[in-house]
Amino acid sequence: MWTFPETFICADDYALHEGVSVAIRTLLAQKRISGTSAMVNMPRWPQDAELLKPLANQGAQVGLHLNLTEGVPLTKCPSLAPDGVFQPIETQLKHILKGKLNTDEIAAELAAQLQRFIDVWGAMPDFIDGHQHIHAVSLVRIELMDVVKSYIDIHGTVPWMRAPVDQFNSIIKRPNFIKAFVLNVLGHGTSRHASVYEIKTNQGFSGISVFKHTTAAAYRTEFLSTLTQLGPVPLIMCHPSVATSAIDAILPARLAEYAYLSSDEFVKDLAQRGVRVV
Repeated sequence: MWTFPETFICADDYALHEGVSVAIRTLLAQKRISGTSAMVNMPRWPQDAELLKPLANQGAQVGLHLNLTEGVPLTKCPSLAPDGVFQPIETQLKHILKGKLNTDEIAAELAAQLQRFIDVWGAMPDFIDGHQHIHAVSLVRIELMDVVKSYIDIHGTVPWMRAPVDQFNSIIKRPNFIKAFVLNVLGHGTSRHASVYEIKTNQGFSGISVFKHTTAAAYRTEFLSTLTQLGPVPLIMCHPSVATSAIDAILPARLAEYAYLSSDEFVKDLAQRGVRVV
């Protein structure tokens, strides 16, 4: 694992669409980010995986971005996707709180996505996280831990897992405090739960955004705030993309992130703060 000031910067949503995948591969090649997590229920995953493998051979970590809130599921799961498409995060959370989601369906879909990653990639993921952090919500996390443990027993490889939580005295000093606080509540206990299965997690988490930034300068301000009071094993997430015709609700923010992360200013900002990308 890494220690401060080495920081794991993870680009989420690989294979969501071409613009995202191109941006992530470019940033990995430039050593601007540490790794990426892939959405394996997206049609692009097999072709984008092949393009990602040379970068993994050069040290980039590649994880599984478990997804229960966007796109088409890999299994039949009527409670999660009643119309054949995953319901948005707000709906899924309401159903979770009301006990309307079928846990067997959740377990089956999580297992199918993990198996899909292995079938295409040829190995277990380096780490596991979740689209919109759905993996850390207690009901989903309980099923996920059992699924991951069964695959560890088969493959003998233990991935680490993202804990999207941080110390209160850290998140209160960052923008988007309310979103970070809610996420902390929903994901509370992730590290402790993972440790029962001897799965390691990050210790310190930032990069939470409401995706209102539309320029590199605006994202720079937000990004620099993520470096405030990093934990001992810190992780910062990002969501870059290059220009694309894909329908993407947060595309302007993604473009701004890529513009800053690929700039000389980003390198200078990290150097001035003594932060190294692991």
